[in-house]
Amino acid sequence: MGASHVLNSSEKNFNDDLKKLAGELGATLFLDAITGEQTSVLLRAAPRGSTLVAYARLSGEPMQIDPGLLIIEDKRVVGFQLANWLSTKSLFYKMRFTGRVKKELHSSLSTRISQSMPLDRVREALFSILTPQLDGARFLDLFAGTGANGIEALSRSAGAATFVDSHSDSIAVIERNLERSGLAQRAECVRLLLPQGLPKFARGRESYDIVFADPPRAFDEFHQLLGQIDATNLLTEDGCVIFEHGPETSVADAVEPWRRFRHTQYGKTCLSFYARRARE
Repeated sequence: MGASHVLNSSEKNFNDDLKKLAGELGATLFLDAITGEQTSVLLRAAPRGSTLVAYARLSGEPMQIDPGLLIIEDKRVVGFQLANWLSTKSLFYKMRFTGRVKKELHSSLSTRISQSMPLDRVREALFSILTPQLDGARFLDLFAGTGANGIEALSRSAGAATFVDSHSDSIAVIERNLERSGLAQRAECVRLLLPQGLPKFARGRESYDIVFADPPRAFDEFHQLLGQIDATNLLTEDGCVIFEHGPETSVADAVEPWRRFRHTQYGKTCLSFYARRARE
């Protein structure tokens, strides 16, 4: 979505600049994904009567709040989780809401900064599709890289996530990111050569509801990977497999017992969704 103003919290005058800008804008609603010590910083900068909405805990630290900010300055702190909110809505409402948000991101919610520094639209689109399936789900992130997709799934109420990559450097990065985000307790990291190592990995393991794979662009073993997932029962009967790939990559519409039930393209990146035919 982007922003009209950007401040750097590492700069010396950040607290003063934030307070000044909030006053100039008359801002009374603050969204906090970091929490921890930052919550107190935001509340001190917020004008009297403001509300702070905490919707994630990426710092992994407890909130530090001066009670005087709540009592004397009439400020509030509330929590929000998208999955809880969506659970109160009908399927029709969810579909209409998602469509409206996508439309507004390119119109009224678009800013100069969002145009020059856009969000990862592929991940944004992926999780707008997956959100109804994520609550309590087991998520397997293959070729995990930095772990961004599995961490996003956990932050959106997935029950557990396993991150698999063949590089020790990637595993180390994922572990650090999990610690920083406060999500490590629901995660597991495994170093493994793919797709050859899947049979050993799957032995005695509970099935996953969602399997996501984002291999290197030169990867051409998608059919073999689907076969390994099926043979090892890594996916639940109603689960889905998602491949991220380039438009030049040959990915079949159907590979027994799989069918591709959704295909989307965002610039030079594609997402292919597979399920077993029994799901039809």
